Amino acid sequence: MFNAVSALADGLNDTQTVIGANLIMPYDGYMMVDSAPITGTRTIQFDLYRASSGGTSIWTEEQAVQLYNGRFSVGLGTSTSLTATILDAEKLWLSMTVIDTSSGSRVPIELSGRQAIEPAPYAAWSM
Repeated sequence: MFNAVSALADGLNDTQTVIGANLIMPYDGYMMVDSAPITGTRTIQFDLYRASSGGTSIWTEEQAVQLYNGRFSVGLGTSTSLTATILDAEKLWLSMTVIDTSSGSRVPIELSGRQAIEPAPYAAWSM
């Protein structure tokens, strides 16, 4: 799930795993409006929270996302590092906000409900 690089023992130190500068978490989704799947490019802001509702975002990233028949795939952490946030190994909650620019100005539309991201980041250390 994450990109990692293994370091070999140099004879002086124990073998260790070295994580690259940025972890990328793949995320696939499906988006509809009024029961119709969306096709085209949309700007989506992704946020991580420590709670299922309320609170302050602990990580945020905005991406131009290509949707086809409602389906999309992104790599969270491609422009804003997830490393410090995700390696805490705690349950986090993902929120998505579509940035509508059809009126000529940026109007954020937060999608209802946050999705739980269960702790499995130490899988990156197990290589």
